Amino acid sequence: MVKHLWNVASQKDSLWLKWVNIYRLKGRSVWEIDNDNNASWVWNKLLSLRETVRPLIRHCLGNGQATNVWHDTWCDGGPLDKFVTRRQVFNAGFLNEDTVDKLSTNRHL
Repeated sequence: MVKHLWNVASQKDSLWLKWVNIYRLKGRSVWEIDNDNNASWVWNKLLSLRETVRPLIRHCLGNGQATNVWHDTWCDGGPLDKFVTRRQVFNAGFLNEDTVDKLSTNRHL
């Protein structure tokens, strides 16, 4: 189950993950969606593992193109979504799907 969660979080390319992105995530991160009582047991089990797995995941920043500013753990404090809400991100003129390279290119970092 943890391997499946890792594949969803790291956006691996597979038919199943394309389906997950379209029908379950709908453009959001696996870290920010709510549990769905109408979803399958497997999907809810996957989501229940997030809080156990998330502290163990670190991103190698590289060029920052594959690292989400808000939901990925790329700095020491953990994912920034622990400190700011989606509303605050939007009000500051950023997007929920911004990557580290976009912010650093635009001189925000």
